[in-house]
Amino acid sequence: MASVQGISYRAGLSIDYTTFSSLIKCFADSGNLKKAKRTLNIMFQSDFKPTINDYNHLIRAAGKSYAFELFYDQLEYNKLEPSIYTWNSIYTWNSIYTWNSIYTWNLLINKAIESKSSKIIRKIYDELYTVIEELN
Repeated sequence: MASVQGISYRAGLSIDYTTFSSLIKCFADSGNLKKAKRTLNIMFQSDFKPTINDYNHLIRAAGKSYAFELFYDQLEYNKLEPSIYTWNSIYTWNSIYTWNSIYTWNLLINKAIESKSSKIIRKIYDELYTVIEELN
């Protein structure tokens, strides 16, 4: 990012909204939430206002790193109206997170069954039912 900020001084290029938006999209595609958030902060400091599309890209990056909570607050704080793409991104990554959790639980249960330890199996099932009740 530091090199991007210095481009306008070295090459006579101007940095505009599209520069920041493109960087956020690239970092989101690679799943690099930290750099996407940093770009957003620099965008704010440069007096450019992000649009809902920029937040959609951040939601994608958050989904890839399982950090959804960060952007629910951002959408509310900035009073942006979510688009259908926003809801689709949230739903998709939430579904993937849920399926990854189920897969992890299945692995744990299979390992417990292989060990033939009724205490471990009971403990895993109790924990699993607690998680399911919290989701409902």
